Amino acid sequence: TVIGKSGNYYILQGPNSNIGYVKKSSIALTYILVDISDQKLYVYSNGIKKGSANVVTGKKGVSDTPTGKFKLKRSNFKRDTYLMGGAHVDYWMPFETSRGIGFHDASWRSSSSFKKSTYLKNGSHGCVNMKKSDAKKLYENAPSSVDVIIRQ
Repeated sequence: TVIGKSGNYYILQGPNSNIGYVKKSSIALTYILVDISDQKLYVYSNGIKKGSANVVTGKKGVSDTPTGKFKLKRSNFKRDTYLMGGAHVDYWMPFETSRGIGFHDASWRSSSSFKKSTYLKNGSHGCVNMKKSDAKKLYENAPSSVDVIIRQ
């Protein structure tokens, strides 16, 4: 979370209350962050956390969700569609289009499966699985183009 500014730098406070400085030109203040180790998705707008959701990412060591910085574009969103492999989803939001990786609802998962350890043995094929209500909220509220940061 951005807690201040100093010259050409933002002063940030991380989830462990650590403080750091990041050059203003190197980051966007509106972005989606997926933390694989915590199995959480965070939405930031103007440097302020606006929401979070539990997710299930790619099966560890088998079909890991790619890490790095990507772009989520509303023009690529689809409703009521089928993924490769035939799974039906209501909300499809690809961020790594060359590999068919994105955010989507996963109706085949129970609500209780959205926990920190699920991805270790029962993860996705690389996508970020979400509860239907969380996927709908992201689908309806994501900006037309936003950075996606996936980190371990």
